[in-house]
Amino acid sequence: MTSHERVLKALNHEEPDRIPRDLGGTESSGMTVCALHALQTHLGIRQDLVVFEPYQYVGHIGEDLRQRFRIDTANLTPGPRRWTKRRHPAGIDVRLPEQWVEEEDAAGNTVVRRADGVVTARRPRGGHYFDPVNPPLQEMADSGQLEQHKELIFSFDAPSFADESLGDLQKRAQAMRKGGECVVFNLCCHLLAAGQLLRGYENFMVDLMTDEVLVRNLLDLLLEGYRRRIDRLA
Repeated sequence: MTSHERVLKALNHEEPDRIPRDLGGTESSGMTVCALHALQTHLGIRQDLVVFEPYQYVGHIGEDLRQRFRIDTANLTPGPRRWTKRRHPAGIDVRLPEQWVEEEDAAGNTVVRRADGVVTARRPRGGHYFDPVNPPLQEMADSGQLEQHKELIFSFDAPSFADESLGDLQKRAQAMRKGGECVVFNLCCHLLAAGQLLRGYENFMVDLMTDEVLVRNLLDLLLEGYRRRIDRLA
């Protein structure tokens, strides 16, 4: 039974030949590169550390590790055209999307800026992942202002560093599918998490309790944007 068949059996509430296994099929079920490096070193596996989700520094699970633990899921996430090598503060070399640009601030933290220079993500000195900062809709007073931010909301969660063409993405998907793998297509679509990142964690938690209209309208716009993305990618 192939991994694809095994996972579909389980999803259809049928009994497969064994329980399907997932490691790294999504950003949420993966490993940070520091943990991945420690595991590969322990097992004697020599493989490049490729960061496909740089906010959390989640590493791609390579074929040697997938075979070792009989992992059934294979991650397909829109990626960059080009990669670049950088040195992680922990002293390990990693490959990152070329357009993911980091710099060190005066306090020794690692920061990422958007085009206008505002810091959008910060990794504390000695930290393993980035915290979101300066949420773009944090100053919004009411739901009536959502319309002027519609394009920002529609494009949210579509990382600018993932600039590979749809044709290249399709070729990767077809190659993975031919091997019998269970391809997990990560569309980068979040709802409640997106509200937290757009409004700020505290603001959005207060919104949930006090401003149902704003929350509903924001989530409706996010859903519309995600549906457009799915139509384009799928």
